Amino acid sequence: MSETTPAYLATPRRARSACYRALRLIRLMSLLNDRGFSTAELAIALKVSRRTIRRDLGVIQGEPLYYPLTYERDFWRKMP
Repeated sequence: MSETTPAYLATPRRARSACYRALRLIRLMSLLNDRGFSTAELAIALKVSRRTIRRDLGVIQGEPLYYPLTYERDFWRKMP
């Protein structure tokens, strides 16, 4: 590894992918704290597909996070 190569690029691809996903899930939860978003808006904000957003929403709602979400009128929101 050269001195100019960031450490995260020197890690195996699977580890980088897991890191990117973890960061995306944190960003997703952060966005949903502010206001309601449609799946399409979340996909644009996080620069991924709507399918990826739906998967990620399932992950944060399930074990071990149990992040409380509601889906009303085409918008995802954090439950109060």
